[in-house]
Amino acid sequence: MKIVGLSGSIVGSKTKKAMNYISKEVSSNIQKQNIR
Repeated sequence: MKIVGLSGSIVGSKTKKAMNYISKEVSSNIQKQNIR
C-alpha cells in the first residue's frame, strides 16, 4: 500500500508539472496570436 501511494504521488507530481507546462505553452501561444 505504501509503495502504491509513493508511486502515485510521483505520477501526480509529474502530471502537475506536465499540466503547468502545457498551460504555459498555451498561454504563450495565445499571447503570440494577440500580438499579431
